Amino acid sequence: MEKKIPIKVSGHTAYITRVVASNVVSRLSAIVELDPSVRGLLTFGVDIPAKEYTKIELVRIVMKGAEKSIQRHVARTEKEERERRNHERMKKLAEEVNKAVGLA
Repeated sequence: MEKKIPIKVSGHTAYITRVVASNVVSRLSAIVELDPSVRGLLTFGVDIPAKEYTKIELVRIVMKGAEKSIQRHVARTEKEERERRNHERMKKLAEEVNKAVGLA
């Protein structure tokens, strides 16, 4: 059975599933899995300084980084949704203008 450390991030249930070497020099990445996903985000990495951690230290630093990651993800997806809705409104307006001026 796979070992996981349960955590709460932004009110969501999440798990630290493993720590891996990061692509960034002198960093590690803690892999966090959300259950359930948040706006399509299921798993992501949290870069942390490369050093030894106690379980409490690891949980604390990962929760802080995961909080920021989720906030950025939610803000980005909300922006994308607003842009998509605006684009749909502009398409509808363009259709109406085309009809009004006889181009449709």
